[in-house]
Amino acid sequence: MTDEAWVRGFGDLVLAFPNREQSSQEAQSRAVVYRRHLDDLTDPQWKHAVAVVIRSERWFPTVAALRDYAETWTPPVAGYLGSAPRTEEQDTLDREAARKGLERIKAAVTERLRDLPPMPALGELPAAPRVVVAHDDRLEELRRQRDALLSEQE
Repeated sequence: MTDEAWVRGFGDLVLAFPNREQSSQEAQSRAVVYRRHLDDLTDPQWKHAVAVVIRSERWFPTVAALRDYAETWTPPVAGYLGSAPRTEEQDTLDREAARKGLERIKAAVTERLRDLPPMPALGELPAAPRVVVAHDDRLEELRRQRDALLSEQE
C-alpha cells in the first residue's frame, strides 16, 4: 500500500478510536507494528478495511481484524455485477431494445391522450375554491352569518 493511503487510513482509525491512556510513543510504536503486518494490502483493501472497522467496531481493531476485513474487499467487475465484460455489440443491442421500448411507451401514451377531452384554455379554467382558516370565535360568527343568509333565502 502507498504511504499516503497508510497515513490517511491509520490516522482515521486513531481519530475514530481515541485512546487517552496511550502515550504518543506507544501510538507510534503501534503504528509501526501495524504497518509491518499490513503492508502487503493494496490501497483499496486497506481503505475498505478501515471504512468497515470505523462503521462496525467499538474498539481499536487488531491486525488480524483489519486483515479479515481487507479480505472481504472485492474489485469492481466490468459490466454488470458478476458478469463478463460487455461487448460493444451487446451495448448496441441493449440501446436498440431500449429505444424500441420507449417508442412503444410513447405510442401507448399518445393513444390514450387521443381519448381524453381537450384541455380548456387557461382563461377558461374554473376559479380555485377559496379556503378560509379561522379561530373558533370567528368560525362561530361565520356559521351564524351563513345560517342567517340561508334563513333569508327560504
